[in-house]
Amino acid sequence: MKKIVVFLGIMFLLSSCAASPALKSFEPSSYSTSNSRESVQVASTRSFSDKSIKSETEVKDRMVIITTYLTLESDNPELTTEKILEIPPKYKGYITNSTSKSASMRIPADKFVQALDEIKKFGEVTAQSVYGEDVTTRYLDTQIALDNAHKARDRYLTLLEKAENVQAALLVERELERLNRELNQLEGQSKYLQHLTQYSTLHITVEKDVTPGPVGWIFYGLYKAVIWLFIWE
Repeated sequence: MKKIVVFLGIMFLLSSCAASPALKSFEPSSYSTSNSRESVQVASTRSFSDKSIKSETEVKDRMVIITTYLTLESDNPELTTEKILEIPPKYKGYITNSTSKSASMRIPADKFVQALDEIKKFGEVTAQSVYGEDVTTRYLDTQIALDNAHKARDRYLTLLEKAENVQAALLVERELERLNRELNQLEGQSKYLQHLTQYSTLHITVEKDVTPGPVGWIFYGLYKAVIWLFIWE
């Protein structure tokens, strides 16, 4: 019986010694795996942050033309329109078109929201929609065309100085005239795009606020009752 106890004790010691190196070898590998996972997460987070910053910068550099359509209801559309027409000059904007019940205007983009909020006070807003047109590519293409046209004109001016006869000079001057027309058009397009992105456009329609008569109120009540029946839970 004693031999069996001693034998079991020896086996226990051997098994403990064998298990100890295994634990030591397991711990570093576990730490390494955990560390590598952490580094991957940090890298992916930095990558995402860089992309976010880049996309925000790109958005800030974009050239977008903002156009807003607004419909108001008023008891006196003509008077309301007259009041609306007084708003743009207050914000260094200007009127592009107007009738007795409508107006179109351009207001500096940084003051547009403030002006719009003031205009909304003149009546009840029944409809509003906002559209944005990204013209960044158009603008960059125009700038490239402008640069190429300027370089071409410089080359033709050099040729004009070196023209050996009147006929050659006339040919060069004809090309210079064409390039000058092209440059004027491109410069006009460039300035126009810049202007439209610096100013937001607002189109306003003012409608008559119609008050329903006795029969109208009956139908209005029925309408509300139907809405209540189908929506109420």
